[in-house]
Amino acid sequence: MVFLSFSLSLFLSLSPVSLFCITNIQMLPEKPIFVGTTPYRNATNIDEYETLVLETLNYPYMHIAAMKGYPKDQWEDCITIDDLHNYLRQVGFTLTHGDFHAENILIRNIDVPKGIKITKENELWILDWQVGQIADPVRDIAQLIGVGGLDNKTYGVHDEEIVKVWWNQFVSLKPGLSQEYPWELAWSRYKYHAGASIALLISVCNAIKGFTDGDLEDHTAGWLYRGLIDRFNTVIAKHGDPRKNYNDSIAILRKMGKDVGDWGI
Repeated sequence: MVFLSFSLSLFLSLSPVSLFCITNIQMLPEKPIFVGTTPYRNATNIDEYETLVLETLNYPYMHIAAMKGYPKDQWEDCITIDDLHNYLRQVGFTLTHGDFHAENILIRNIDVPKGIKITKENELWILDWQVGQIADPVRDIAQLIGVGGLDNKTYGVHDEEIVKVWWNQFVSLKPGLSQEYPWELAWSRYKYHAGASIALLISVCNAIKGFTDGDLEDHTAGWLYRGLIDRFNTVIAKHGDPRKNYNDSIAILRKMGKDVGDWGI
């Protein structure tokens, strides 16, 4: 059993996602605490599975490195903030929350004194903006749905309908936005970010206590890690390989005349 140890390099300005750079891979103790499971929930090839998780998380950066003429696995050494700016100009961007899930949404249900009007802004609050950033518009909704929004049984059944409602509202905010960010692009980007948002949490499980939350005595410790692996597997089962979905989105952008290089061809 292995876990990945990451050092965090967060671009707080104009970053499509937070960058996580591998520093090393360490072995867990010989007797892992999560009894009753296996690495990556019975994955037959551990190396391939870890590559899938890491490439899903870092695929945009690998793409940027390739466009600059570097090997894709050298993205950590060659990407600048200007590269990220240029990338976002091609794929589309807006202000995003960056950690958008149900626990960061507060819906107020309070007794209102007579004569005081509560507006919509007072009723719903979005909390914890410490990693707010300029990023792909659909990223927040992908995280909201993926991290607790739907269980594994209903995931992939209702999310297209939910994302379509979000997209209709989003493109109504500005004339011509449906051409700048068409539905086909939004849906393919959603399917990529659905995997990437979970890959991010898997990759930082050690930092968020994903291996130890629970009771060490009754072997419930590691429930968060197991749940994230199950969700990642569900995303792949419902939507396919996130890397392919990313490549599909780049093909759409290329048809739109965007400068995205020959990635995915």
